Amino acid sequence: MADVIVAAGIGGERIFLEDESRDTIGNAIYVAERYLGALAPRPVYVVTSPFHVQRSVETFQLVLGPAWHVEGVASAPASDDAERGRHERRFLQQTREFLAGIGPGEVSRMSAKLRERR
Repeated sequence: MADVIVAAGIGGERIFLEDESRDTIGNAIYVAERYLGALAPRPVYVVTSPFHVQRSVETFQLVLGPAWHVEGVASAPASDDAERGRHERRFLQQTREFLAGIGPGEVSRMSAKLRERR
């Protein structure tokens, strides 16, 4: 996806790739921790599968907090999107449960909890 975005004219220095997570909550926490912590809030665009946009946006918003504007951008659909999308509600509920008791934007607490889970 990064290559596609660069080919569309977005500078590579504006693209954050995260390769440590195993799930969406980990992706949001690691991006916030690794790349966004030193930046002033600004729009963040999360590129993902069409079925996954809603959960990704909500997860990133929960992690980053209300000062950040998170927008989802759907990639081209894959042949298995319908099957994979059937689990989104359950995964979103698991994300909310994981973050229960931690305020939006409390990335260090989220990160500690995520590392305990691993």
